[in-house]
Amino acid sequence: MPSLIKSICTNCTLCESVCPTSSIRKGISKYVIDRDTCFDCKECVPVCPVQAIVEVDEEK
Repeated sequence: MPSLIKSICTNCTLCESVCPTSSIRKGISKYVIDRDTCFDCKECVPVCPVQAIVEVDEEK
């Protein structure tokens, strides 16, 4: 299931540095995931210090 980065993102760059497909990049106010290139490996999830990366259906 695709993931997204919530607005609580602190722009720490950790998720970007572990992404094997370079699908995570700096957006306007937070990092964003390019769903066209992300293959949902979830390597970014455990490195996020504020748990800002969630599956799309978890976003509330």
